[in-house]
Amino acid sequence: MRSNLPRFVERTRAKGHIYLYFRRHGQRWRLPGAPGDSEFSQRYLELLEQTNGDGSLRRFAAHSVGALRAEYKASDEFLGLSAQTRTSYAKMLDLLLPIDHFAAKDIRRKHIRRLRSKLAGKGRTQHLFVQVVSALFSFGMQEQDYDVEVNPAARFRRVGEVKSYRAWTDDQCEAFETSEPPSHLLTAYYLGRYTGQRRGDVLRMLRRAYNARSNTIEVKQSKGGEELTIPVHSRLKAHLDTITNDALLYVVDERGRSFGQREEAFSKEFRAALNRAGLCDLHYHGLRHTAATALADAGCPAHDSMSITGHRTLAMVQRYTKRADQKRNARAAMAMIDRTGTERETAKPEW
Repeated sequence: MRSNLPRFVERTRAKGHIYLYFRRHGQRWRLPGAPGDSEFSQRYLELLEQTNGDGSLRRFAAHSVGALRAEYKASDEFLGLSAQTRTSYAKMLDLLLPIDHFAAKDIRRKHIRRLRSKLAGKGRTQHLFVQVVSALFSFGMQEQDYDVEVNPAARFRRVGEVKSYRAWTDDQCEAFETSEPPSHLLTAYYLGRYTGQRRGDVLRMLRRAYNARSNTIEVKQSKGGEELTIPVHSRLKAHLDTITNDALLYVVDERGRSFGQREEAFSKEFRAALNRAGLCDLHYHGLRHTAATALADAGCPAHDSMSITGHRTLAMVQRYTKRADQKRNARAAMAMIDRTGTERETAKPEW
């Protein structure tokens, strides 16, 4: 499948055989071997360097950051990532362009810190940038040609607070539902709210994954590969029963096309629908928090919530249960005061 191939590589079948080609700037070159083979990686790296820029020759100096970036993108470590993760990583790696010509072994923490500072105010992006650069130099440390002895991006502390996506309130959910969004966006909303899954997993949910007999839906999360069997909420079931098209996926655009490789297109449509409903501060990912919050407010133990949302650590879920416990404890404490009348006994007269 195309998603398993590195950038600019295409697969062609001819006379019963499969051939790989590097295609860029209207030209193509035959590639030897298969992704991960040394001869494939070497030739891919050469062609990538040769065709960088506007089709003109551009070669990185030996052992430079640019050469390390190109080699990392052709490595098993990089190609083994999901297509979405590779795209995110590639964007972060491109931020290293200002230091491409430096030897990889000469890069220090101060250089990474200066590049990170250009992303000031974007906490999540800053964290991802450092994470990707650390992975790059960790790869460089394994390749003796680069002489990288210390990872300059290791153990960076986060800068500022990473803003969490807000959970939707009941009133906000009702506002969205009554704003008459397009049917495919409403389907995505119901799936997100009542299964607690991430955008990408919702967009890839197959209709055959729903078992009407057991009233469950099967999900395999793209992040971590967690396999979940989730009971279908009555409101979600009622909505899914209204879908009349014969598409293989639950969420397809108005022309019946999948959003699987077009997640950003879905996000733009969903953002427009939120804005029309007057919910400009909300995001689709907030529905995952909405689901986790609802489970915690219902008194579900953390482990039970994890079996639905697929969170991998207790710490991720306990922030919801802790908040719910605080609400319950506060209500219990105030009810106790009301029953005992303590505040009347200790109150002082105002005169």
